[in-house]
Amino acid sequence: MHIIDIRLEPPGSGSTLARFDVQLTPELRLYNVKLIEGPRGRRVHAPHAFGANVATFAPALADSLTRAAGAALASANSGVRNAA
Repeated sequence: MHIIDIRLEPPGSGSTLARFDVQLTPELRLYNVKLIEGPRGRRVHAPHAFGANVATFAPALADSLTRAAGAALASANSGVRNAA
């Protein structure tokens, strides 16, 4: 699994912290996965198309995605602070 890109959400985006693109295998990439901060901690949500999820994640995969996106977010936030 590799986070290809992570984009911070602007202030006022509710519980959404960032959106990210991930390569799960050499054959599969998902784009615009949402990382949120909720009452039970951070979670990921698959993107939507035509009002429905385009994917669902088993709990172990969701945990792995959440950890990977959290690490990428921390790195992106560190870069933003260093640039200021």
